[in-house]
Order: sequence, then C-alpha cells, then structure tokens
Amino acid sequence: YLNDLEATATTIDKDGWLHTGDIGYVDDDDELFIVDRLKELIKYKGFQVAPAELEAMLLTHQAIADAAVVP
Repeated sequence: YLNDLEATATTIDKDGWLHTGDIGYVDDDDELFIVDRLKELIKYKGFQVAPAELEAMLLTHQAIADAAVVP
C-alpha cells in the first residue's frame, strides 16, 4: 500500500509472501481458480464457512433453484 506501512506490513509477511485474502485452488491442469474471499467468511460455532461453499451446498437440494449467501 502506497505510503501506508502498517497496511503493507499486514499484507506482506516476513518471507515476502503477499496475502491477498483470496481463497483458491490449482486444478490437475495447473490452472488457478479464485473462488472466494477470506475476509467474507461466515463464522458459525467455531467454523469459518465461505459464502460460495454454503451456496454450493444449498444448490444440491432439489427444491432450490438458485442461492446467494451474503455475509
């Protein structure tokens, strides 16, 4: 962050890794997919649940045509 040393220090760790807050995965073809944001996690009974994960679970129910979870 330009001229914001504190924000930069919380985003870049001591080893130089940039922590964006994105949640993603690399598939078998080495393609990177960003699927959610860490800062938008829903905290419930000690668990952290991504809205996209909850939406995907809801959509498996035959009576649900679409879902949107807002943290």
